[in-house]
Amino acid sequence: MPKLSKSFVNQIKDLTYKDKTFTDDEIKKLAIRIQGKKKSWILTYRMNGKQEKMTLGSIFERTPDDVRAEAIELIDMINKGINPKNHRNKNNNILNVSELCDLYMAEGVAHKKESTLKIDQGRITHHIKPIIGNIRLSELNTGDIERMMIKIMNGNVKSAQEQCKIRGRSRVTGGHEAANRTVQLLSAIFNFAINRELLDKNPAKFVKRPKTQAKETFLTPQDIKLLGVTLKRPSYCDKKEAINAIKLLLLTGCRKDEILSLRWDFIDFDNQCFRFPDTKTGKQNRVFGIAALSLLKEIKSKNRSPWVFPATKGNGHYVGLPKIFNRICSSKLEDSPADSGTVFYRPDITLHSLRHTFASISNLLGYNDFTIAGMLGHRIRSTTARYSHNVDSALILAANQVSEFINNLLEGGNNELFSK
Repeated sequence: MPKLSKSFVNQIKDLTYKDKTFTDDEIKKLAIRIQGKKKSWILTYRMNGKQEKMTLGSIFERTPDDVRAEAIELIDMINKGINPKNHRNKNNNILNVSELCDLYMAEGVAHKKESTLKIDQGRITHHIKPIIGNIRLSELNTGDIERMMIKIMNGNVKSAQEQCKIRGRSRVTGGHEAANRTVQLLSAIFNFAINRELLDKNPAKFVKRPKTQAKETFLTPQDIKLLGVTLKRPSYCDKKEAINAIKLLLLTGCRKDEILSLRWDFIDFDNQCFRFPDTKTGKQNRVFGIAALSLLKEIKSKNRSPWVFPATKGNGHYVGLPKIFNRICSSKLEDSPADSGTVFYRPDITLHSLRHTFASISNLLGYNDFTIAGMLGHRIRSTTARYSHNVDSALILAANQVSEFINNLLEGGNNELFSK
């Protein structure tokens, strides 16, 4: 029997068994049980002649040292004739949703990225706690979750009135998407509680969530030309950081945060790729085209900051782009020409739409889904990953064509494919 140490846990994280148990060689009642992809810490013991089992959480959520310390405390209770499972159930009658959320954020999120944690905390603070935070777990039911969901959909939450504060650059006001995401998070929190034996069932499991239609907004080639004209107007002559960031988003298809937090040491100029240490899908190399390369070299020649887009104040990176981009898309400027056909006006467009635009142009140029996914940094299935050493050069050629095409539109040129 092995000691269930940190190194042992790391060795079994990717293993899959139908049902297998590893017992600790020091704390005999402590074990790890693997059932498919589910891997849990368990404590087995006898109480009044009956075999008992307690789940102490997932191996992905709790460290061996933490679990071993709790196991020692629980075994001490067992030796004193106290059933720890009954003791835990008594505590459950006191624990409320707000306290469960705090426990989840403290102990159940080791597998999540920091950016995701900030979003989760925002949903907990602005939506979950104000509506159902005071309800005890023993009294919580599906109806409570449904009523919470309806309030969020209608914007009837604390955040929509006194707490409607800026979070990043957007306001938390509710809506269908916010309701959907909040119920999804709450379901994960309840599953965490079930693993800890704080709940017997998930009250969010059978909640019928609102259907949300994905917004795949993007710019047409004509829109890109008009945007290029707009970016050259006197109104934006002092917004060079914003203009270059918008161009780079269009030319690369990168996410907003990837570009705004881009550092010079993330860029491999020789191989035309970004070497991101952390993205939405983890550490990643991402190719970019020749037009993006030219823009980056131009920016670097006038930039001594470690950031490609440094903040206007302080030592961080630039953050004011969403506000300026919203103005560009939603405002008909005073210096716009009288001909409305030369005015860029797309209030439905967001910065993420520029990523969709890159994909749309790539598709119109004839590239397949696999190539587009590679340029955008989407996860590629393992069956094709073996060819990645050959794909890189092909992706660079594709990125070159797409970025040159988009850049030509921004500069007012005509592309034969869309000239008719």
